[in-house]
Amino acid sequence: MIPEKLEELSIEALYTLAEKMGLGLPPDLDKFIVIGEILDAYLEDSMERKIATTVAIHVEEKKFSGSELDEIEASLVAAPSTIARYNETVIHLIVKDSGWAFVFWDISDDDFNKYGLGEQMNGLALHVQKIDLSTKKVLTSFDVAVSLQDNSWYINLPDPDSDYRVQLMAVSDAGKVEICHSGIVHTPRAWYASTEELFEAIHPKLYELSGAESLNLYMMQDYHPSRIMPKIDD
Repeated sequence: MIPEKLEELSIEALYTLAEKMGLGLPPDLDKFIVIGEILDAYLEDSMERKIATTVAIHVEEKKFSGSELDEIEASLVAAPSTIARYNETVIHLIVKDSGWAFVFWDISDDDFNKYGLGEQMNGLALHVQKIDLSTKKVLTSFDVAVSLQDNSWYINLPDPDSDYRVQLMAVSDAGKVEICHSGIVHTPRAWYASTEELFEAIHPKLYELSGAESLNLYMMQDYHPSRIMPKIDD
């Protein structure tokens, strides 16, 4: 069992592990004391298992299951050495399909205090913007309210084949202030290209050989079925 891996676990996870190992630890112990108790119990059980290889003992005499500890150790070794947050102010927008995207963010402790997010009635919102790449102007936008405890969200992007970005906003009685914003992402098409578009993109002979005319392709209406929010002019 690797001590460094134990140190990466939360105090709640350590107590859960200690309970699984049969340790009745009192509540509110210091994290490093809990880690020490877990390591001591693990070493004690390891010694008992080594003795068991040369001396016949009954399974019920062992303090707890060695195979279970093997599984715990393997899971700790295999666990990625990542932390829940890096105390950085950042937001990322990742396109899932033509109508949905996943956004996740973090706010540093300094910025959390700077924007008064710990004060009563202050909160967060995701300001979603559809961008015209040629002019960098905002075409439409809408807000999604999120709580201070949230750090990720799925967002419906109303228009396929479009460019979007998201601003993380601090919201108070005084208005909205941008904390940070994501890069611009492009949503894929939700429909086939029109016959005219296919014809322009492909040599006429290749277009004929493709059999596209027999597919009865058509353009979808200017409405996306997964859209859950109306457009709002910025």
